[in-house]
Amino acid sequence: MDISAPSEVKRKRPPGKVLAGVTLMLCAVAVCGWMNLWPGLGRIHLMLNFLVCVVAAFALLVVGVAWWYKTVTFLRSSQPWSWMIAVPPATVVVGFVLALALPQPSFERSQPKFDAFVASLPATGPVSMNNQSIDSFDFHIHRYLDDTAVYFVDDDTVFFTYVAGWIYSPDHPPQQEPGDELSFTGLGGPWYEYSLVFEFD
Repeated sequence: MDISAPSEVKRKRPPGKVLAGVTLMLCAVAVCGWMNLWPGLGRIHLMLNFLVCVVAAFALLVVGVAWWYKTVTFLRSSQPWSWMIAVPPATVVVGFVLALALPQPSFERSQPKFDAFVASLPATGPVSMNNQSIDSFDFHIHRYLDDTAVYFVDDDTVFFTYVAGWIYSPDHPPQQEPGDELSFTGLGGPWYEYSLVFEFD
């Protein structure tokens, strides 16, 4: 009677190039989302950016569980060490460092250009301009007939009745309209950062 030779135990494989590549892609998405600065797009709407970050974080969690499982089963198989095990966590650490080190878009960094933009506007009278951009900020502006304040509405914050942006008000602090919920913070000089929830008439 023939006795077949025992089959070889299937070798366990370490986390491979696919897992490393997916980790790299998700870390790049997470860094762009943290900064809200996307290649070819600049800033995107804050709500969309938030959703992308949540999805990327969940996907990274799933990848982390897969890495942990493959690493534990590989190490238990008593096979020689593979440097591929260290690639995904090293990628996450590098992404975390980049997110903390790279400068995020900020009004303060772009303020000289906003100052120059305001200086190019008429000194008095109503102003309304759409589809304006400075660095990575997309905005539209308006100034009422009897007011000297110029409102910069950050297009990436508009959500139903909520808007946010900046106010250039050289003569007085921003004035709240009846029924609106306006909160603002001084940025120094005539500039204010604001958020506004308004009511439709």
